[in-house]
Amino acid sequence: MTAPLLASLLLSSLNIFAEVATPQTVTLNNGLVMPKLAFAANVWPAATCRNATHLALDAGFRFVWSSALVHLECQRAQREAISEHPTVRRADLFLAGTVDTQGCATLDDCRSATLAGAHAQFRILGPEPLEMLMLDYPSSAGCAGITGQWQALTALYRAGKVRSVAVSNFAAAQLSCLFSAEGEGGAVVPPVANQMRFYVGHTGVDLGLNARHGIVVQAYSPLGNGALIPAAPAATKLEPPRASQPSTVGALASDPLLAAIGRAHGKSAAQVALRYILQKNVTVATQSTSQAAVHLAEDAALFGWSLGAAEMARLDVYHRRVERLDALHEATAREEEPAGEEEPAGEVVPPSCPPGTVPWPGEACEPLRRAEASARAFLRANMFPFDAPNAATLFDDFSASTSSGVAQATASLALSARTRFGWAASVPRRLFEGYVLPYASVNEARTDWRQLLWEALTPQPWVEALPNTSSVESVAVAVNRNLREAIRFKSDQTPLVYDPLSTILFGYASCTGVSIAYVDALRTLGVPARLAGTPAWHGKPEAGNHNWVEVWLNATAGWRFIEAAPAGAGETFSDPCDKWFCNKAHFGGGTRVFAAAFRREEYGEGRAATHYPMAWDLDNKGVVGVDRSEYYASVCGACGGVEGAAR
Repeated sequence: MTAPLLASLLLSSLNIFAEVATPQTVTLNNGLVMPKLAFAANVWPAATCRNATHLALDAGFRFVWSSALVHLECQRAQREAISEHPTVRRADLFLAGTVDTQGCATLDDCRSATLAGAHAQFRILGPEPLEMLMLDYPSSAGCAGITGQWQALTALYRAGKVRSVAVSNFAAAQLSCLFSAEGEGGAVVPPVANQMRFYVGHTGVDLGLNARHGIVVQAYSPLGNGALIPAAPAATKLEPPRASQPSTVGALASDPLLAAIGRAHGKSAAQVALRYILQKNVTVATQSTSQAAVHLAEDAALFGWSLGAAEMARLDVYHRRVERLDALHEATAREEEPAGEEEPAGEVVPPSCPPGTVPWPGEACEPLRRAEASARAFLRANMFPFDAPNAATLFDDFSASTSSGVAQATASLALSARTRFGWAASVPRRLFEGYVLPYASVNEARTDWRQLLWEALTPQPWVEALPNTSSVESVAVAVNRNLREAIRFKSDQTPLVYDPLSTILFGYASCTGVSIAYVDALRTLGVPARLAGTPAWHGKPEAGNHNWVEVWLNATAGWRFIEAAPAGAGETFSDPCDKWFCNKAHFGGGTRVFAAAFRREEYGEGRAATHYPMAWDLDNKGVVGVDRSEYYASVCGACGGVEGAAR
């Protein structure tokens, strides 16, 4: 078996890893398969609609989204382009039409108007049944109107007139109305998709709510609304033109950060913006005119490559000050990360901290760019002495806009956790720097583990289910529970297998390896954690050594200890005595315990920092240590039990 195949099989077997490849289609909740990328026309002349649709089919688009908002002449031209295309058949396409009945007034009025609008779509885009029929907007008449709209679409779906039904611009309240709609034919048919405005800097869509109902979110205006076409109505779903056209000053397609990220992949800024959306598990409806065939080709080339976790994290917190149609203009600061018009879903920033800044307890909000520079400087100033010969590898060029050295991605992702998770935002700066930010615990192999773990952990349902008000302890318990399912304990593996990626790939490690993997998973999610242990029970190397994990729970509880679950199942933070080694027999005479630290200066726990003795490399004094012997002698000396076998 080849090494890449072995790695692939091992990775696929671990529940903490998400799929890396992005399929080009998605299966809807009724079993219909939909392409993730759609071409949509704008309010163009009929000839432009025809030519642009033809070019989109040439570029590889197989989902044509034809909105009633672009007017009937454009829709007819799109249908003609499909019929006239020399190689693409109608049977090869996913064709969607829409109905705009937001102005209907009553349940009956909305039902009748929606049916009439649907039949108009069938006449224009038929005769074959449409793959999708979508409501452009919920009725302004509230739940009664939405009920009428949805009764109409449900009846058409059950009659086989359309293969799926969908909505657009439906927030939680409108979805609730829809699911309570009553009509003939049984249970309410759920929409397969919800088309929403979604782009870099504007991600305030409740993706979790839609996912719980089995609804796929599709992004419109995926290149942003900064500098919209002046004549467009404020409620439009239609996208501004590309940055190459005069009216797109400030559009995402010309954004400096997106352009810099794109250069690292050989892609355009627009492709980065669209790829970002796909990696958020959101499908995309994009558009371009007949004068921009190259843009259509770019838009179709979103698969076979991906953005890294650090790049995604930078885009997650990258908020733009956009020019709004209501004349609300905000200036973009040159030295600070641009702020956005809306906070992304799931990102917790205290009300006193605007988006694009980093929260610190008891401190002023810090601009993201300044916080990143400070984090990188701290890592360099406090790097392990034995890392100095490899400083260029670790740090590379911090002037670059995209991630380069391991420490660069470490800084970006560590700060992303602070802005995303409430429990991480509560961690004081000093603890963040010393026990969240570091790129390693001791002298394990230096790898970009944080980026891999970020990509693996953050999409997991059990992570998404954690409220942002969760305590650090509850997060640490959840991580440990899931770690146990992924990795097993195997004795006597250090130093052969103890860096986190080796532990993951082999699927096992001894106490040091599983503890470091646990520490790194916690740090990835913004939880302060450190390796702790004794180099020799009773000061006698022949008695064995052991390592475990300390987690900072809060200012009151301080540091509490636990084993990584593969090494010690059933343990808690609240009871020291539930650890097999925490007893008088182990701490009755001569056992010293140390916690590994990163900060080179005196730590401030009442004594000067010493070194962390690594049992596998005792002559190496390059890891700062905190002497915890008195603490463990006190808490474990109060526990009963007899000496057990060393792990």
